Amino acid sequence: MTDYRLHDPNRGVIGPISIETVQDLVNAGVVHDAMWVSRDGGPFLPVAAFSEISPQPANESSTEPKPTYSGDLGKNTFFKVFYRFHITHATGLLAIQATTHHKRIYLIHGQPVYVNSSLPEEKLGEYLVRKGRIERDELNVALGSMHTDDNRLGYTLIRLGLLDPPELFDALRAQQTERLVDLCTWEAGRYLYYEGITFDGEVLNLQLHVPELVIQAARGLPLDRLETRMAPHLDAYAVPTSGQVASSESLRLTAFERRVANSIDGKRTVRQIAGNLKADQRRAAMMVLYLLWEIDALSFNPSPPTA
Repeated sequence: MTDYRLHDPNRGVIGPISIETVQDLVNAGVVHDAMWVSRDGGPFLPVAAFSEISPQPANESSTEPKPTYSGDLGKNTFFKVFYRFHITHATGLLAIQATTHHKRIYLIHGQPVYVNSSLPEEKLGEYLVRKGRIERDELNVALGSMHTDDNRLGYTLIRLGLLDPPELFDALRAQQTERLVDLCTWEAGRYLYYEGITFDGEVLNLQLHVPELVIQAARGLPLDRLETRMAPHLDAYAVPTSGQVASSESLRLTAFERRVANSIDGKRTVRQIAGNLKADQRRAAMMVLYLLWEIDALSFNPSPPTA
């Protein structure tokens, strides 16, 4: 595996570290033009000499591989894209790009094994501080001594006694889950899928259950957003999609949510299913209808079935 060393005039040599860690440092603004870089033990060269690290000018052709699939999140939401790659057991890199930030999801047989994020607040250290697991000054101490642990913050936190291994595992799982759930709220951006590209870092079996992730994300959507997304289909008939109903069975629905799912028979419109319910039940019903539509477990017909 390729490793890198960064030479900072103020901090000395950082590394060896993986390309993923380098990219995280680039996104965090740690890597700058004054740094020199060594790859695989080679000579230190200006950071601009490494195209995989130095950002390309907007008018310069990219050396990145061509995506196998790509599309617009305005036309296919992350819900739909992510779940399709899950049920097709895809192995590769799913990159999600917005105007100012991006995330990368590495999949093995349809299961996410690592989610990289350029959002500063989603970095592990910031996540732990935000959740009250460690204090800000403790994070600063850990960041200052990461070099003794191959720049792996988790190992440093354990060495300093700030977390024990089970606590770190739980925190990583929760952090990765949050990164994925957040993507379900993105209204715009692009997705690019690169088949066969795998994560070159240490892979932990975080046991991220995709149906659990999508139902958690759907439950987090406010009613007004659900109604906005479902507005074009209120008077359409909800029809179970042949061959896809089984995929919805893995969703961990509540008893009421399951009743809504089981009541979909193609004979009632969305408005008839959810319109006369109390507010909390209406929200739950709209969530179920929306989610099943996103994972292709139901479709909408403009007219009822013929007798």
